Amino acid sequence: MPAATAVPPASVFAVLAPGARFFTRRIALVPSTPAGPQIELALETLSPFPLDQLFHGHVIDRAGRHALVYAAYRRNFPADELESWQQARAVVPEFLLWAFTRRQIEPGAQLRQTATGVEIIAWDDASELPALVLARPASDSGAPADAAPALLELRRRTGIPAADVALIEEPLRITGLDRDGLALRAGKPHTALIAPAALAAADIRDKAELAVRRREERRAAWLWRLFAATAAALVLCLLATLGLAGGRALLAKQRQAVTAQAEAVRAIESAQLLATKLEKMTAQQLRPFEMLAVINAPRPRSIEFQRVSTSGPLTLQIEAQTAQAGDLRVYEDALRQLGAVESVALRDPRMRSGRTTFQLEVTFKPDWTSKGGGA
Repeated sequence: MPAATAVPPASVFAVLAPGARFFTRRIALVPSTPAGPQIELALETLSPFPLDQLFHGHVIDRAGRHALVYAAYRRNFPADELESWQQARAVVPEFLLWAFTRRQIEPGAQLRQTATGVEIIAWDDASELPALVLARPASDSGAPADAAPALLELRRRTGIPAADVALIEEPLRITGLDRDGLALRAGKPHTALIAPAALAAADIRDKAELAVRRREERRAAWLWRLFAATAAALVLCLLATLGLAGGRALLAKQRQAVTAQAEAVRAIESAQLLATKLEKMTAQQLRPFEMLAVINAPRPRSIEFQRVSTSGPLTLQIEAQTAQAGDLRVYEDALRQLGAVESVALRDPRMRSGRTTFQLEVTFKPDWTSKGGGA
C-alpha cells in the first residue's frame, strides 16, 4: 500500500499536520445558540488540558446542528515543525479532507495509509460530518502502521466490519491555496475545497495570534492596493505630463506655421474685404429702370403711370391712374407675389371724372437682383 506525504513543503503556504496527534469528537449543537461558546465548552470538557495549551479547530456542518472538533497538546509538536508554521497561510489536520468531501448522509467508512500512520473515517446517517476519526501513528522503525487494531476499534464503536471499509490508496496532497480557499485531493473522486471562512475556524494555531496575523494581512493587502493605486496614479500623471509636453510642442509648431502664412492670410483677407465692399456697392446701386421693368410686367393695361420717383436704392414711389378701379387690387396682389418685392403700399385712392388716381410705394428686397430682377 503506497504511503502518502503528510506534511507538504512550506512553499505551498499550507501545512497538513499528522492526524494521529489529535483527539476528535463530533458534538451536537443547539442551532439557536452561537456555536463558538458551545465548541469551547466541549473542548474544555473533553480535554484534560486548558485551551491555551492546545492547538484546536473545528468544522460545522451545513445544517448547523453538528461540529467536528479536534485538538492536540502543544508539546506533541517539535519546535522545528512549529517554526515551519510561521510562514504558512493555513495549518490543518490531514484528516480534514474527509469533512469536506463526504457530503452524503449515509453510513460508511474509509481507510487510508499515510506517511505518518493510518486513518479511518466513519460516517453515520445523522450528519455529513464524520462520526468517528481514528488516526494511529506509524511505528518508530518506519514500517507502515498496522490497520488491524484501528479496524477492530471501528467495528466495536460503529458496527462496520473491515470488509465494508473502502480503501483509499491515493496520496493526500494540496492542489491549491488562493482567495477561493484550500484545495485538497486524495484521488480523483476525493477532492475538497475549504472556503476561507471555514478555513479560519479549521486552522489549529493560536486563535489570538491568527486574529493578529489576519489583521496584519488585511492591512498589508490594503497598503499594497494603496501602493498600486499610487503607482498607477503616478504613471497616469507622467503620461499626462508627456502628453502636455507633446501638445505644447505641436502647438508651437502650428503657431510657427500660422506665422509663416500670416502675410498670405492678410492678402486673402484684404481681397475678400474688397470683394465684399464691391458686392455691397453693387447691391446698393440705384437701378430705377430695372425696378420699373419688374413692376411693369404684371401691370394691367388700364393702369397708367403718371410720375415715378425713388426713395432710397430699393423703393419706388409711383403716382398712377386707372379707369378700372377694380384693377388696383389685382395689380397690388400681383406685385406682392413677385419674388423681388418685399412690400407694397397702396395709398390715397381718389375717384375724379370717372378715373381713379392713387399712389403706390413698392419696396424691393436687398438681394432682389438675384430673384429675377435687374439686368
